[in-house]
Amino acid sequence: MIRKYIKTGFRNLKRFATLSAVNIVGLSIGLASAILILLWVYDEWSYDRHFSHADNLFRVTAKQNSPNGTIEQMAIVPSPSAQYLKNEYPEIIRASRFILSPLTLKKGDESVEEIAAYVDRDFLKMFDVRFIEGDVNSALNDPHSIIFTEEMAFKFFGNEDPLGKTFQSNGNEAKITGVVKNLPHNSHINFNFLAPVEWLKEYLPPVNEWQVRDLTYIELKEGTDWRSLDNKLRDFIKKHQEGADSEMHLQNIKNIHLYSSQKYMFDSSEKGDIVYVRILTLVAFLILVIACINFTNLSTAQSTDREREIG
Repeated sequence: MIRKYIKTGFRNLKRFATLSAVNIVGLSIGLASAILILLWVYDEWSYDRHFSHADNLFRVTAKQNSPNGTIEQMAIVPSPSAQYLKNEYPEIIRASRFILSPLTLKKGDESVEEIAAYVDRDFLKMFDVRFIEGDVNSALNDPHSIIFTEEMAFKFFGNEDPLGKTFQSNGNEAKITGVVKNLPHNSHINFNFLAPVEWLKEYLPPVNEWQVRDLTYIELKEGTDWRSLDNKLRDFIKKHQEGADSEMHLQNIKNIHLYSSQKYMFDSSEKGDIVYVRILTLVAFLILVIACINFTNLSTAQSTDREREIG
């Protein structure tokens, strides 16, 4: 029976070749277009959701009241905030800064300048940094330690084992204490090298001053009401920095990519936009609906030619 249906179907395709081609091609293009758009939408939506503690990871932001009466939203807060927040609020179990700064790698006569991310030790566990070599608990204990990503390790050392190798950097002898996997592309945090914030103190002395501001992230205890903590933190900067007129707020890491476009000053990277995601989602469904209606109309029109066969 099935064989008969297949044979009949092919005969009808051959008999109404032009109409069938238009029908099939139209539906195929519609489906392909909708699927491609929805894949892009899913990729945008998936940013930073792969972290195991994503629901409890937050970026600390500041709302600055300017003397002229305007309000500026900033993605950076005073540098010492990370340690103070962790010490003063039991709801916060981990905290880390994320500072991008040039790093000079010197091996023999060759000198290369790269951008490194200077972080606190908690960063490694907060953002699920996966070690290929080295120990997550001690990799950043030495102020002059440095962690390479797998890609950078291959670029500089090829198939050699880089763990334990040393080189000159910014006037100090640095030691490679770990090799890690690159974070997935769908994350607003990207790095090629990780180094401890303590390293910056040697050539950027004010790194721990309240006047210096950096990107800061915190991790909350499971089950913590972040909105309640957000209310507690509003006057944190005013309490610790004399003369400051800033409010502190929390932004969940899953919202950073899509809800930060042109909103925060001193943001670290380009962002997506939830408006475009919503518009293109609607466009995808409209294309799908139009393709289905078109297919139905053409099939209905063809049915009048097959009334004798149906009878």
